[in-house]
Amino acid sequence: MATEGWISLSSLEQPEIVITQLTGPEFCAVETEGFREAEARVNSRLRRSDLRCSWFIRVEQNDHDASSTSDSRLSPRLLYRDIHSNGSVAETVATVSLAQFEFEGGTLTVLR
Repeated sequence: MATEGWISLSSLEQPEIVITQLTGPEFCAVETEGFREAEARVNSRLRRSDLRCSWFIRVEQNDHDASSTSDSRLSPRLLYRDIHSNGSVAETVATVSLAQFEFEGGTLTVLR
């Protein structure tokens, strides 16, 4: 996969996303502490403390809508680590293009 080993971190304080690659040890520990190690490394390198990584937690299947006459199912819920509340999960509520994100004042930084 082209994005394997890349992560994004979001700022708790401003509309900003930082993208970087995991180091070898972070990638090997991605199921345990790799994301937290990457957060610490990136925050330290940028002399910040507000960047958090939101990693994938689980998928929840939505039940069939009984009021619907079609046989289609709702999209599954993708749940991620909530960067604002430890131990909580978050899900996507909206998606915007990079152009729209930047137009609304957001910034994207690629850290190599």
